[in-house]
Amino acid sequence: MLVLDISGSTQDTHLSSRDFAASVIYGLDVDSGAARVGIVAYASRVVGQTYLGDHVGDREATVNALRLYAPGSGTTNTSAALDAVRTQQLVAGRGSRTSVRKASNSDNF
Repeated sequence: MLVLDISGSTQDTHLSSRDFAASVIYGLDVDSGAARVGIVAYASRVVGQTYLGDHVGDREATVNALRLYAPGSGTTNTSAALDAVRTQQLVAGRGSRTSVRKASNSDNF
């Protein structure tokens, strides 16, 4: 799960952050389907999501989805992004696998 801050304060560092996130995706076994990548882009609110099930087995499509998130404006609301991860991303209907432990789920600890 990648949580990408695209608020106004990240304008100067957006490209390097996006390149780093792309390098993480390239380092994962996405093409075989062993790894799934979800993306939550946020500023004052969540402004875009790519769900875990959107690009299963297609690393380039996942990286291309990442590149769609341009730097924006507004404040930084990390809480909203993390809430979206918990309530909208890590659910079976969006590609989350029930057999995979979710570190953000406090029930697992």
